[in-house]
Amino acid sequence: MGVTVRALADGDVELVQPLAQRSFDDLALRTGRPVEARSDEERAHQRALHRYHLRTGSVLGAYDEHGALVGAALSSVRGRLWQLALLVVEPGAQSAGAGSALLRDALATMPQGGVGTFTSSRDARALRAYARAGFRLLPALSATGQVDQARLGDRSGVRDGELSRDAERVGVAHLTQDVALVVAEGGAFLVAEGGCALVYRSGSRSMVRVLTAGTPREGQALLRAGLLAAGGEKVAISPLAPQQDWAVDVALAAGLELGLSGPVAVTGVADPLAGTCPPAAVMV
Repeated sequence: MGVTVRALADGDVELVQPLAQRSFDDLALRTGRPVEARSDEERAHQRALHRYHLRTGSVLGAYDEHGALVGAALSSVRGRLWQLALLVVEPGAQSAGAGSALLRDALATMPQGGVGTFTSSRDARALRAYARAGFRLLPALSATGQVDQARLGDRSGVRDGELSRDAERVGVAHLTQDVALVVAEGGAFLVAEGGCALVYRSGSRSMVRVLTAGTPREGQALLRAGLLAAGGEKVAISPLAPQQDWAVDVALAAGLELGLSGPVAVTGVADPLAGTCPPAAVMV
């Protein structure tokens, strides 16, 4: 099947969410995992994020010979950081070159000498394509469940952040517009002396993500504060890359269950395992 990759037409952005849902549902069925039900609110939120990427990043579409959309890739450049937010191909059109073409053209937007990162699915074909494209795939964990706040202590050393004052100091000035979007939607931006974390809603759960941390102890403090900010609801901490091994003790103390996440893909970093966190990114 011949495909043409080009910038997604404005009128096609609403097609990306159902295309992505079909792709992820197919992956779940092929790998023996349950298909996740999505509410109307969740689908509307995903469509809003796709429109956000259309305004602030690169949204590519793969079109077949009849002009039908069979794949999409959403990426963004924030300073030297390139992020892949989504790459999906229609189940019936997979393994025919559309995904490789989308990845190639999306990668062409990465700044020279830049850093690329994203969280991959566990699809074997996708992992092969990312590895061949030069990404290091870092095995990662997830932690999910109901937070036992009584076992977490307090949030000493962590406060509510102010983007205009704190973003540069904690190393996320390049992500200001993405963090601002999360905060505008009711999320929390938490900061410590040398790091920061985000808490935001994703479907029926709260997500907690430590973006930067100067030390493992600081990362733990930020994670505890994020879990406390989640208010005892169901949460997910994902992905936890090898650099974030310090998070495991906090997750277990909070009563969460550990599992496997898709790997963190990194390129452009001399030692992707250095530091306490992977390259700071917001996968909105």
